[in-house]
Amino acid sequence: MLDSRVEFSVLCWVKPGKLTGERIGLVGQNDSPKFGFSNPNQVILWTPCSAVDAAYDFPADEWHHIAVVSTGVSLTIYFDGQQTAQTEKDCSKDTHGSSDFSVNTGGGGIWEATGNWFTDAMDEVAIFHSTLSNADVNKIVKTGFKAMKTAVDPRNRLTSTWAQIRKE
Repeated sequence: MLDSRVEFSVLCWVKPGKLTGERIGLVGQNDSPKFGFSNPNQVILWTPCSAVDAAYDFPADEWHHIAVVSTGVSLTIYFDGQQTAQTEKDCSKDTHGSSDFSVNTGGGGIWEATGNWFTDAMDEVAIFHSTLSNADVNKIVKTGFKAMKTAVDPRNRLTSTWAQIRKE
């Protein structure tokens, strides 16, 4: 599901308890794009081409929204709709890798082939094969998926642009 992608966005709500381990998987695919807690106070988005991490300074047992976005030339982490960390590296030619492993949520094959479980609460996990804008991420955080007519604004996206070109 995340294999050979240049652009992608992954979002979820998490409510970590008292994290004590390292390399706790949230969403991802072993040897391909993945993100989770590298330690109890750090979230990392890792791909074979690049990586970005951000300090997770929230108290235990609180719900927070995490979004990770790849544009092909940058990786970004958002907490509660606010851009928290970004790194720039052109991965548009290499993609972000591929793997024989499946995409998993909550551990069980994200950082390694097995294990690395996130045993706390997680909700509304979503994977997009496109780059969500800051506005898209904020809208999802504020209104959720149900309140949106579409998950992302289709204007100027590849499919809507191609449909317009075909029309002409």
